[in-house]
Parts: sequence; structure tokens; C-alpha cells
Amino acid sequence: MRSVTRREFLTGAAAGAGMLLLPSVPAFAKKSKRTINIFTQAGATWTTFMKAMAPRFTRETGIGVTFTEIPYPSMYEATQLGLISAQHSPYDVVMMAEWIVTFASLGRLVPLDSIMTSKDKAGLYPASVHKCTYNGHVYGFPLSQSCEALYVRTDLMKKAGVREPTVTRPWTWDEFLEAAKKMTKHPVYGYALKAARYTISAYQFEDLSYQAGVGVNGITNAADKVVLRSPGGFEAMRFYNGLRTSGVMPQGVLNFEETEIQTLFLEGSLAIAQNWNYMYSLAQTPSQSKVVGKFIAAPLPYKARQGVLIGGWQSTIPVSAQHQEEAMRWIRWISTPEMNLEMTLHYDPEPAWFSVLENPEVKLKLPYLAGVWSHMYKVGYAPLRAQQYNSVMLLMAGVQQEVLTGAITPVQAIDSEANEISGIIGT
Repeated sequence: MRSVTRREFLTGAAAGAGMLLLPSVPAFAKKSKRTINIFTQAGATWTTFMKAMAPRFTRETGIGVTFTEIPYPSMYEATQLGLISAQHSPYDVVMMAEWIVTFASLGRLVPLDSIMTSKDKAGLYPASVHKCTYNGHVYGFPLSQSCEALYVRTDLMKKAGVREPTVTRPWTWDEFLEAAKKMTKHPVYGYALKAARYTISAYQFEDLSYQAGVGVNGITNAADKVVLRSPGGFEAMRFYNGLRTSGVMPQGVLNFEETEIQTLFLEGSLAIAQNWNYMYSLAQTPSQSKVVGKFIAAPLPYKARQGVLIGGWQSTIPVSAQHQEEAMRWIRWISTPEMNLEMTLHYDPEPAWFSVLENPEVKLKLPYLAGVWSHMYKVGYAPLRAQQYNSVMLLMAGVQQEVLTGAITPVQAIDSEANEISGIIGT
């Protein structure tokens, strides 16, 4: 059985989705003959959603829409070229992940305060609004919000005599590790880290650090001072190192990204996987999964508190964009709760609005979203707010690799990260 990659899933799921006739979304009265260009991730379900909705937007406003699609690994560098190096940005709307503060602090983004109302902010998840905000101004409008949760094999839990984690009673760190040990039995491994040197690898330790009580994001406090060198930081790194020495992980995790985690879980070789919302549908697809009906989604384990980094994608406008007014109209139009509901039900199960997760149809068709992910969104935190965000994440991923190879101790790792991150972000 060949497991599809995330990109293949994102493309295929959206391609097969049907379109609903939504209630008419209020459009600006004046029509325009201009065309906007949207920079976005190739193959993503929310990209397919936007492309499906674009003809309707054009009919209502007269504004044409084109798309420039780039694979995720190249998006940050391509965004830099389009927003910093270019005198006139070739893009009118740029879809951004955790980089908004980076570019807003450089003066490269247009504030969106005029189109995000206080009512909008109340209807969006706080962590999503927070990561779009810099110096009191909003620079991004959330379209798709996601976070990781645990996928746990129910059949293996039963055989091992392990308690099922729930929203009301999640596992503690100790319970999580004990469960992974009990369910590790050849050819099944209990758990595996994403430990390749890329930004998402750093998220897993960031989650542990936050859960151990470190700062507002697992790295810095509310004053943006690095607080990793703390009891919680050391405890988190010791636990991270303990995953290496516990015997629950397969060989090769230093090269693992989310695709490897997904493949192992869908093939039945992994008892516990930590991954994003999208994998739930894949794991329930018989042509792709050997674990259909044999798993649950559950909150991440906790130590001092629960928590998970809130990811997702936001619409932004470069200051050098040539069609800023038309871009504003597009963002306001595509970002309503009604549009977000359509996206969630038929394209991308990663809603940004409270009301979408409370929608009866979502609860019926996507109960895992209304349960586990709704809870995780509420306990989620916004990522590190720093101009050098990507550099910090790659640094952390590199240090964590050294821990996993035994090259440095957990104490050395925390000292190294604290010193180097402070040097990078200037605190």
C-alpha cells in the first residue's frame, strides 16, 4: 500500500469537493477591471478553495484573480524576494504562515485594521489574531487555522491495558511515555518525532517547553525576553531526550518530516502519531490506511499546562503591491464565516472561526474537529513573535538533532538555545 503525501492529499481532497451555493456575501458596490495576483502554497486545500471561489468573486466585483503557487519548502525565501528585494511586488496578496511579524516589523506589509472589525476579532481564535498583530496593528487576516494533536491506536491501547486520553482527561507526559513504551512491540513503534532540520521540527519541543510552563510561547515571556533557561525549559529538554533513550522510536527520526510520520501511522507501524488536522481524513480512507476505525484523536499530553502551537495561513498585502484596494476587497470577501464554513466542509478541515466549529453540519460531518481540535484551539498559543522567526526555528531544530544523537546533554542544549536565540532576536 502506497501512502499519499500531504501535498497529494491536499490536492486530491479538494479536487473532489463539491461546491455549495452560499448565501451572497456583501460585495463592494463599485466593480473593477483590474486583476490581482495571489501568492500561495502549491497543492494546499485552502489554495484549491480560493481558486474555486475566484470566478464568483470576479463575477461580483469585476476583479480578476490569478495565482502564483510555490511548494511550501520554498515559500519563505520566495516571500522574501517578493516583499523585500522587489521594488514593486509581483503579488497583491501573499499567504503567510508564522512570518507575519517578520515582515510587518520590516515595514513590508499593509495594515488591515480597516477590514478586520472588533466583531471579527471576537469571532476568531485569540492565538490567530495575536500572530497577525504587530505594534497594535493587524497585518494578516486568518483563512485556515490548524494545530497538531495525537492520533492513537485504540486496538493497541486495549491490548496494552492503556487508558484512552480524552479532552476532559488528557494524558500527562508520564502517561504518554508509559503508553508509548507499552505499545512498542515489533514491528510497531510507540512514537516518533519529526526531527529533520526544518521549522516544524522545532514546534514539537516548543510545545513541550510551553506545556512545562515556559513563557507565552515556550521561548519568550510577554516582554519578548528569552526565558528558556528555566526549570521548565530544562525539564522539557530532558523529556525530549528521554524519548531518544526510551526505545519507543524507530531509527532514522533525524530525517523524519510529517510525511514519514503519516506513512508509518497509516501503515500500522506507529502506535501514537503527532500530526495536523488533515491526517484524520487520510487515516479513515481504506485505500490509503490500514488503521481505519482503529484510532482516536486526542489532545497533546501536558505537564504544568496544556498547549499547542497554533499554525495556519493568513492573507497579507505587501506595501509594494500595485492593487492594494482590490486586494483588500478580496481578503474581506474570502475571509467571512460563511466562506470559512464552505472551505471547512468541502476543502480544508482547518477553520479559523469559532462559529464554524459550532456549526451543526460541521459537528455532524467532522465530529473530531468539533471535539479534539476545538479544545486544542482554545488552549493553543501563538508562535514566537520575532523578525528572525525562521532563523530561530532552524537553530532550535539543529540543536535538538544534537540532543537526539547524544552529542550534547539537555542542559547544554538549553544553554545553547537560550544564548543563541537571545543573540539572534536581541534580548
